[in-house]
Amino acid sequence: MIEVEVKFAAPSTADLRTLILRTFGVDGGTHCEESDEYFQHPCRDFDQTDEALRIRRSDQTITFTWKGPRLDALTKTREEREISFNAADPDNQESGLRSILTALGFSSAGRVHKRRELFSVSWQQHAVTISFDQVTGLPPFVELEIVCEETRRPEATEALLSLAKTLGLGQSERRSYLEMVLDLSANDRQ
Repeated sequence: MIEVEVKFAAPSTADLRTLILRTFGVDGGTHCEESDEYFQHPCRDFDQTDEALRIRRSDQTITFTWKGPRLDALTKTREEREISFNAADPDNQESGLRSILTALGFSSAGRVHKRRELFSVSWQQHAVTISFDQVTGLPPFVELEIVCEETRRPEATEALLSLAKTLGLGQSERRSYLEMVLDLSANDRQ
């Protein structure tokens, strides 16, 4: 599957949330917290190949995800493969995955913790997830996302850019949250 995604700084989340509620007639979003740990390959530089490998923990769910390189210059569209499972013992399963990766030579590249408010809406015949994100250490962001087959990628991209324009969102941010958090840490050390 392809994850077509655009992300924007959201200086006025209250106004944007009101616009989404009014435009789509939804009552409100669902809230969750996500903790992501990213890993670096022992023989391949994911910074150079523009890939990501992570373990995400959200409530009682563990998701193991590989994201391929970005596919265009406008969005953060990537091929994405993931395995999710509900965890009776999420601490044990998360540490088990981490220990397997470490045994194979992978190392932790960093962590991202975020609180999200998610809205599911329909736009131009696509199921769109709108996410208000508060990432520890970063200003608020809003992400628009469509998951689709590769053949639908161009129309999904057009739909998200149209929705962003309708919502009055400005310049998109192509860096991942991990890249922004690491940039912030590097600037703090200087």
